[in-house]
Amino acid sequence: MDVEAKRFVAGGTREGIRLTGTETAQWPGALIVPAEPTVSLVVDLTGGTSDGFVTTAGRMYRAAAPVVRGRRAWASLTLTLPEAHRLLGGRLGELAAPSHRLSEVLGASGAELAERVGEARTWEQRFAAMRGFWADRTVRGPAVAPGVLSAWTRLVESGGRVPIGAVAADVGWSSQHLVRMFRRSFGLPPKTLARLLRLRGTLRRVRAEGRWEQAAFEAGYHDQAHFARDLRAFTGTSPSRYVRAALPCGCVRQVNSLQDRAREVP
Repeated sequence: MDVEAKRFVAGGTREGIRLTGTETAQWPGALIVPAEPTVSLVVDLTGGTSDGFVTTAGRMYRAAAPVVRGRRAWASLTLTLPEAHRLLGGRLGELAAPSHRLSEVLGASGAELAERVGEARTWEQRFAAMRGFWADRTVRGPAVAPGVLSAWTRLVESGGRVPIGAVAADVGWSSQHLVRMFRRSFGLPPKTLARLLRLRGTLRRVRAEGRWEQAAFEAGYHDQAHFARDLRAFTGTSPSRYVRAALPCGCVRQVNSLQDRAREVP
């Protein structure tokens, strides 16, 4: 049985956050969650864990390819990096693993959030609990340094295409200082985040259009090998397989048979 993925979005993207609910039908394979330039607070609604977890930006696929088997459902609060910095109390630079338990990062309040969302009976109630948690935490959380925010905004607006040296010059810093500040604030250097931003925009077009060549060219990839390297690094797959196997959520069906491997083009 193929995967059936459904998304439930409350209020779309607002103030740097996105609330989603995802359900997958049961099937014999597994899913890989690609690396993203975002941070997500996720609660498993099917009893897979007694606690929620936090996915860290850029590390989800590269450090570990999490797999999902059977019928599952999640409620997720996805944050831009400045919002994640504020909600997590400026701790992004300390989170080196691809994922951390909510209670590990947020203490008792994280475990309580997972419990409230897990006990809710409707998507509206789940989203309301997550939105309320975000609003309460971000009012009291620390903002990123103005220079970091300005540099991040420039990267986002350019889709990751602006040179890092130019970003540093815009905020009056050296490239080395920009790297230090990004690592401290977001846990990753600006070049890695720029690659993630560019790939994310490209893959959104790929999923919408069903082909990658024009999308990759217009995003500034020099050639097929350049695009394929970034795709492999952050999703573990090839352009042809991504077109064939990607779901609307951006997740990728894992290769499960010799027949699938034989069809894959490097």
